[in-house]
Amino acid sequence: MVRMAARIALCSLLLLSATQGRSETYFKPGESFKDCPDCPEMVVVPAGSFIMGSPEGEPEHDGSAEPQHQVTFNKPIAVARFPITFMEWDACVRGGGCGGYKPEDAGWGRGERPVINVNWDDAKSYNTWLSRKSGSTYRLLSESEREYVTRASTTTPFWWGKAITPDDANYNGKYTYAGISQKGEYRVQTVPVWTFQPNAWGLYQVHGNIWEWVEDCWHDNYKGAPVDGTAWTAADVCKRRVVRGGAWDRIPQTLASAYRMSFSATYRFNMIGFRVAKSETRGLFAVPPRAAPPLTRVQAPVAAPARGGPTVSLVSSPMPIEREGHVDGWKKLDDGNLALSGWGLWQPESGSKMMMNTNLPVEKVTIRTASRPDVVTELKDQRLANSGFELIVQVNKAVPRPESEKVCLWTDDPEFGRRRLHDWALCSD
Repeated sequence: MVRMAARIALCSLLLLSATQGRSETYFKPGESFKDCPDCPEMVVVPAGSFIMGSPEGEPEHDGSAEPQHQVTFNKPIAVARFPITFMEWDACVRGGGCGGYKPEDAGWGRGERPVINVNWDDAKSYNTWLSRKSGSTYRLLSESEREYVTRASTTTPFWWGKAITPDDANYNGKYTYAGISQKGEYRVQTVPVWTFQPNAWGLYQVHGNIWEWVEDCWHDNYKGAPVDGTAWTAADVCKRRVVRGGAWDRIPQTLASAYRMSFSATYRFNMIGFRVAKSETRGLFAVPPRAAPPLTRVQAPVAAPARGGPTVSLVSSPMPIEREGHVDGWKKLDDGNLALSGWGLWQPESGSKMMMNTNLPVEKVTIRTASRPDVVTELKDQRLANSGFELIVQVNKAVPRPESEKVCLWTDDPEFGRRRLHDWALCSD
C-alpha cells in the first residue's frame, strides 16, 4: 500500500509539473471551455459504456439500428454544446477558411441559428480551419459518439422520456410519436441553437432542429460495427454519410436517440448541419489560460410591459465585442401605436441597417437615437452605431387591426445580405 501511495503521489507530482510547464488549464467531465473567441463552446463528456441501437419493443422501432450492442469509450471527449452556428461558420469564412463558401440561410436568419446548406465536405473544411486556428484537433463525431452524448446515460427514445411534443424539440408538430404524444406547433424553419432545454450533460438540441453529419459511412445495420466508439468508415463505396438527430421538417420518430439516416456526402440541404468534437489522449482537456469564457446570451422571450403589448422574442448573436444589441421590449401606447426602445451597437463601417416587417396597417415608422435626440427620422436606411434608440410604429387607425399582430425587426448587412440576423431579430407574436 505504501509503495502504491508513493507511485500515485509521484504521478500526481509529474502531472502537476507538466501542467505548470505548459501553462495550460485542464477541464474535467462536466466542465466547458473555448479554445479561442471564435471557437465553439465545448463540454467534456465522461468516459463510459452504453447500449447502442433500438430495442425491438421500442415504439417506432428503427430496423437499421440493430443489433443492439455495447460501445465503450475509454477516455472522455469534448463535444460542442450546440450545433455549429452561422455566426461560427461566418467567422471561418472571414478567417480565410471553409473554402470561402457562404451558405444560404433560407431567409430565416443567421447568427445563433444552426448553419445549414452545408455538405459533409463543408463540415470537414470547418474542422480543418478550426484545428488550424486553435492549435487543437477538431473533427466530426462518430455515429456511436453522437448517440452516446444524445442519450446521456438514458435508455428511453428521448433523453427526457418516452414521449415528445413540439415544446421539447423542433420538428413537424402535425404528427405524433407512436400515438402517445400530442400534436403541436410546426415551425417550418430552424430555431436558435439555445432553444429548448439541454440534456443531462449540458448539450442542446441533440433531438431535432437539424440533422447533424457524423464521420461514419452508411451501413444498413450494425453487424460488424465498431465497439470502441470509433467511426465506421470501412465500406466498399462510401458515398453516403450518416446523419443523426432529426430536423425541423421531419416526423417525431426520426428524432429518437437511436434513429439513423443518411445522405449523399455532396448534398446541401436546409435541414442539415453539424456538431464538432475534440479528443484528448491524456483524458484531460487543455486550453490556453486566456481562452474566452462561454457564450453569454440574452434570455428569450422577453415579456412586454404591463400595459399589454405583444410578447417579444429576442434572438441575440454575441459577435466578438463589436456587434451586439438589446431591447427593453415592445409596448402598446395609449394612442394605439407601438413603441420599442433599446440599444444597438454595430461597427460604423459595416453599414448595417435596421429593417422591419409587419402585418399591421402602418402609416409611418420613425426612430429617434440617443446620439441625436432632437432628430426624428424614418426607419428607412437608418443606421445605428453605439446608440440607444426609440422606435415608433404609427398605425393607420382607419384600417381594422388583425387579431394577431406581428412585427419583426432585423438588420440588413451589405456583406452578408438582407435578413441576416447576425445581431438580433425582434418579433412580436
